Amino acid sequence: MIETQKQTKINLQPQVGYFVMDNLAVGLDLNLAYSTIKDDLTTENFLYSAGPFVRYYFPSSKVLPYVGLRGSLGSINRKVDGGIYADWESSTAIRSYGLDLGLAAPLGEKVTLDV
Repeated sequence: MIETQKQTKINLQPQVGYFVMDNLAVGLDLNLAYSTIKDDLTTENFLYSAGPFVRYYFPSSKVLPYVGLRGSLGSINRKVDGGIYADWESSTAIRSYGLDLGLAAPLGEKVTLDV
């Protein structure tokens, strides 16, 4: 018998930064994620984290290469309902650190689209 499964995933990762000097930006990185998986039981996950970043944009003509560092603190909350398992919830603190490499396309004088 084929079991059907329904999944929903939503992820928002806004960033806002400010140039403190030519080509050097500092800012705040926010991550919000929610997911559910429904089959014979329902599993829900909610993640949130926030932290600072610093990014250096290398000057060039139309597209700006960049390198950056970031870190964040947050939590992952999990909840399972139904099925053969007893209902349960858990919460885990998380830390993340990263190195960013990418390209930024200027959209006017104050906004970039970073990839």
